[in-house]
This record gives sequence, C-alpha cells and structure tokens, in this order.
Amino acid sequence: MNDEIRFSDDLTFDEYKNSVGENITLVIRDKDILLTAKMLAKLYGVDISTIRKQSRDIFDSKVLNKKSVSEIIAHRADDGKLYETRYYDESVVVELGLRLRSDEAKKFQEWLVAR
Repeated sequence: MNDEIRFSDDLTFDEYKNSVGENITLVIRDKDILLTAKMLAKLYGVDISTIRKQSRDIFDSKVLNKKSVSEIIAHRADDGKLYETRYYDESVVVELGLRLRSDEAKKFQEWLVAR
C-alpha cells in the first residue's frame, strides 16, 4: 500500500455486524479488509475524533508506517464527483482495538479468522 491514488474498480464488499447489531460494510481488495476512519469509529463505537487521535499516535510513534498500512482510493459518488478517501488495513484495525481496549477487536479478529 502507498499514497498512490487507486480507483475502486477491483473492490469487493462484505458485511460485519458489531456487538450492538450495527452492520458495517467492509471494503475488500485482494483479500485485505480496508476501513475508513468513519467505519472504524462505527466498528468500535467511538467518535471519529478518537480514531483520528489514536491512529495519529500509532503513526507518530512509528508502531505502524502509514504508507504501508493505508491507501487512498478514489470513487465516484452519486453526485458524479470523484472523491479520494483513505482506507486502513487490518493491522490498523487490530492496533486500534488494542489501544482502545475493545472487546469488539477480539470479536472482529475471530470473525476475520472464521471468514
């Protein structure tokens, strides 16, 4: 992964239901699950500002390298405009779960293994 902008042509999707019963649409590219900050906030039941702060801490402390665990995907919205959105891979999902001390992280990891 890197900061090159990719187009959403080769993406597939899956659904995950979190512990409070909300469906989260997961983006999949080459078997890798990708989530936006907004999706991560919904997954963990926290505000998006919490996700942004924790992910910034992860990258600033060099636990993970942002360029190797995220990518920008361009997609055309219903309004016809092209939007670029950053998606994070499973390693960010797991690290955020550890930092948030979330039981949801364990459930999500179990779901990934069973998938």
